[in-house]
Amino acid sequence: MFSLLWTWILIISLCCFHCNHGCNANCKNNTCDASNSCTEGCKDGYWGPTCTSNCSISCFRKACEQTYGRCIYGCIPGRYGDMCNEYCDSKCYEAVCFQNGTCSRGCVQNWTGHSCNRCVATNFGTNCTDRCSVNCFQIACNKETGVCTYGCTTGFYGDVCDKQCSTCPIGCDRISGVCSKECSIGRYGEHCDKMCNVSCDNGCQKDTGVCNNCIIGLFGDVCGKECSTCPAECDRITGECIGECTVGKFGKLCNITCDLECENGCSRITGVCNNRCEDFCNKSCNNFEKESANAAGVKGSDDSKSAKMPTVYGLIAVLCISICIHAGTIFWIFRKRFISKVDTSCSSSPKETIPDPEIQDKVDNSTVYQELENLAHRRPVFELHPWPTTDRDYGSQNAVDGLYTDRSAAGGQCSISADNNYTEALLRIDLEAVVSISYITIYFRTENQQRPTVHSSKMAGFFLYVSNTTSINDGYLCYHEIQNEVGTPSENQNISCSVHGRYIIFYNERRPEVVYPDYYSEFAHNEVCEVEVYGCREPGNFGEKCSLTCPENCQEKRCNISTGFCLGCLPGYKGPSCKDVCDELTFGLECASNCSRCRNGTPCHHENGTCLQGCDEGVSGDMCQSVCHDGYYGITCSLRCSKNCYVTSRCDRITGKCVEGCKPGWRTDSCELKCLDGYFGSECRNKCGFCLNVSYCHHINGSCLNGCSNGYKGGCCNEVCPKGYFGPDCLHKCSTYCTGNESCNRFTGVCDEGCKDNWSGPICGTRISSGLF
Repeated sequence: MFSLLWTWILIISLCCFHCNHGCNANCKNNTCDASNSCTEGCKDGYWGPTCTSNCSISCFRKACEQTYGRCIYGCIPGRYGDMCNEYCDSKCYEAVCFQNGTCSRGCVQNWTGHSCNRCVATNFGTNCTDRCSVNCFQIACNKETGVCTYGCTTGFYGDVCDKQCSTCPIGCDRISGVCSKECSIGRYGEHCDKMCNVSCDNGCQKDTGVCNNCIIGLFGDVCGKECSTCPAECDRITGECIGECTVGKFGKLCNITCDLECENGCSRITGVCNNRCEDFCNKSCNNFEKESANAAGVKGSDDSKSAKMPTVYGLIAVLCISICIHAGTIFWIFRKRFISKVDTSCSSSPKETIPDPEIQDKVDNSTVYQELENLAHRRPVFELHPWPTTDRDYGSQNAVDGLYTDRSAAGGQCSISADNNYTEALLRIDLEAVVSISYITIYFRTENQQRPTVHSSKMAGFFLYVSNTTSINDGYLCYHEIQNEVGTPSENQNISCSVHGRYIIFYNERRPEVVYPDYYSEFAHNEVCEVEVYGCREPGNFGEKCSLTCPENCQEKRCNISTGFCLGCLPGYKGPSCKDVCDELTFGLECASNCSRCRNGTPCHHENGTCLQGCDEGVSGDMCQSVCHDGYYGITCSLRCSKNCYVTSRCDRITGKCVEGCKPGWRTDSCELKCLDGYFGSECRNKCGFCLNVSYCHHINGSCLNGCSNGYKGGCCNEVCPKGYFGPDCLHKCSTYCTGNESCNRFTGVCDEGCKDNWSGPICGTRISSGLF
């Protein structure tokens, strides 16, 4: 008994051993090796050496490869990755993407890009739901801050173009709001928001408010003083009288009285009497003249006295006359020096140089002439990874201090970034205003050795951007250093970059996934000793001395600093100098927009696309871009669709033709006419019934409004009278005296089979008399 028990135990153990070590049921064809590894692969839905792991339920068809479980046919909608265990971004349209995660059907609203990770051009913010200001040029703004990327449309300024320069006659600077041109007559100030003094004639100067001229009788900077002592007008600045003073007055202001002894007034300038003796001798001189004449025997002389010697009085008279003559001579000789001391306003003014008309057209007299200057000198600098300690003079300000004679690390003249295996290096210079740039010079570290040096590998492949924001994504790429030969980058870079911008950004990178040439350094570095930015500080100027003004139709008054050609035109203009208006039927920025459907194909306004003579059929709005709203059609959408259209008030926006035909009872394309007489209903295809007196039925439902003709009944009079009835609307019963079941003609009522006994007449309505004959 005991031996039999052990035999059963042995048999069960052997069976269990084979059960535990058999092939997994998921092995294809149930084949495996001694280690239970499936030799012919797994059944669909499983993976791993023994096919014990389930394929991801997100694998399409739940099929995956045996070794690593990667999905063979891709993922079900909404998943991506090798094993389809990643969710597609919710910004992908319908959350569907390719297996690499890029959106396969585009993006949801407000997002764009292969991975739908960027805002559309007109939106910004974390969720791209914030709208760029409509006053931003091209409605484009920074995707993080909303700051307008390309400036403002005409008439607005500020970071987000939310401020209006309504007092500027032709736009303003997009940052400061300062008016672009002179103010309208009567206004002054940077924003043209101040009023000139009412006494100004022909307005005042934009910067100071000083009157260009004064109303006659007033003078001073703002024409607030009266020149009341002048007989006519006076100089508008000094108040000095123009022309001669009234007789008896002299001086610059004609406010000094001539000497009472002057018989014919006095000199306007000196006050010297106008009569011959002047005031050297005054009245006594006249007496001396008379006595001298008497002494000479001119009048009433005595013969006895005439032979005598001249009297003492005669001698004195001669002496007086001599003094007068000599004094007059001396005054004439030194008149210019004397007059210049008395009244400098009468001295001749220096000759003014008349500018060449060709140059005058280009030069703004208010421009401060300036040579090209280094605009980066001592400007603020930001460095992405600065040297972490102060024990070495590697600061970022070294890049703009004007010194680069010692280009070694120990020289204290170079900006050197931290040496911590960084993949990015960035140095950004803030010029503190948008300026016009001609070229940029960069001096890199050389350790004062003959070039090229080992340091060229660190600057190899660098990028140079000019931007109006602090981001390179918004900037213009001036230069990307790419060399074809190993070790050839120059440590002295002179880069032409004729653009406008505020920030100069040096950037370099060493991405781990990118294979770079052998001579590139392993990590990104900044070793810049000096950056010089040459150009004009005023962005509206150009030329060697920044003395010429950019053409007036340049976008934001910006032009190439060398040629003067516009870097972009205001909307509506084209050509190198933006002098030409857009071609016919185009408008806007770069004349890239086509006029919409203006009336009879007439051109639109070259700047804003407005149709000046209205719109063609089917569109409305200033630019004729809005299709007619439902229910309207025709020129400028001024006509209403017919209410008789099958779909109420729905018609072709151009012709007015009802989209799906007419409602019952109406005809023509616009469904404005009733059915022709005798017809009714849908498309007027139905004939009217037998209406009374051949009158016509209702055009919509076919009902006979005056009843039915003989023999018919019903709303549309198309039903014959039932047996036993006749006449209009079958209202009359056949006579009860008709033979044969009281049947009669449905039109006339005449009995079909004659009358019963003792009755006669067409409708058997006459009783036959039973009397004898």
